[in-house]
Amino acid sequence: MAEPESIRDLEKKKLDSYWEAKDPPYRIKLLDDVRGWCLVLMMAYHGAYLLGLAEGRFHWVYAWQFYGMASSLQPLVAALFILISGFCAHLSANNGKRALQLGLTAAVISLFTIVVLPQFGIGYMAVRFGILHMLACAKLLYHLLRKVLDKIPVLIGFTLFLGLFLFTFTAKEGYFALFDLFRVNLPDKLVQSRWLYFLGFGPDLASFDYFPLLPYVFLFLSGACMGKYAKKGFPKFCYESYMRPIGYLGKHSLIVYLLHIPVLYGLFTLLQTFTGLGSV
Repeated sequence: MAEPESIRDLEKKKLDSYWEAKDPPYRIKLLDDVRGWCLVLMMAYHGAYLLGLAEGRFHWVYAWQFYGMASSLQPLVAALFILISGFCAHLSANNGKRALQLGLTAAVISLFTIVVLPQFGIGYMAVRFGILHMLACAKLLYHLLRKVLDKIPVLIGFTLFLGLFLFTFTAKEGYFALFDLFRVNLPDKLVQSRWLYFLGFGPDLASFDYFPLLPYVFLFLSGACMGKYAKKGFPKFCYESYMRPIGYLGKHSLIVYLLHIPVLYGLFTLLQTFTGLGSV
C-alpha cells in the first residue's frame, strides 16, 4: 500500500483546504476533539442556565449553583473555540461562502429568539449578536483581507492580534487598556450608541449569547495566524482522533450549536413532567 502524501506534498498540489480534505489522513482530527470538548462544556453551561434560571420554567437551585461556578470557565472555553475557528479559517478556501452561511443562520436565530420566543414566555433567550454573528463577520473580514494578512509573519501577527484582543477587551467599560501600562478613554457618544452594539458599545441589552467584534475578532485573527503552521505539517498524532464521539461533535459544530438548546429544553421539559424536575 502506498504511503499517504505529506502535508507538504499536498501544498505542492495546491489543495484548496487541508481542513476540508475528504481523505481522512489529511484532516487535523485533534482539532475536532478539542472543539468537541468545547461544545460539551458549552452544552453543560447552557443546560445549567436553563435549569437554574429563576425566571425560567425549571428553577433548579443546584443547577444554578453549578452555573455560577462554571461562569468563570466559560470565557476560556469560548476563547479556545474562537481560536480554533480562526485556525481553521486559514486552512479553508471557502471563508466567503462560510461567512454568508453563518450570517444567514445567525440572522434567523436572532429573528426567532427576539420575535418568536417572547410569545411563549422565553424572552430571556434573545440572541442579538452572538458567537455566530461574530464568526460570520470575522470570516468575511479575513476573506477580504487574506492576501494582506497572510504576508504577516506568524509570530508577529499572532502577537499583534492577541495584543489588540487584550487592548480592546474593556471596550464595553468605555476604554481601551493594556494592563496598567496604557489606557485610552473612549468618547461617551461612542460608548452609549445603541447602533454600535455589534462592536461592543452601547447600553446593556438582555442577550443570551453576546460576542461583540471588539475584542473577539482579534482573537479569531490570532488563531488564523497560527493556522499558517499547518502547512509545515504537524506531528502524526495530530491527525488521529482519540475520542471519536467527541470529535464527531466537533466536526459538526454548527449543527450541534443550532440544536443543543431546543434539545436540552425539550429533554428538561420531559424530565419535569415525569420526575417533577424543578420542584427542588
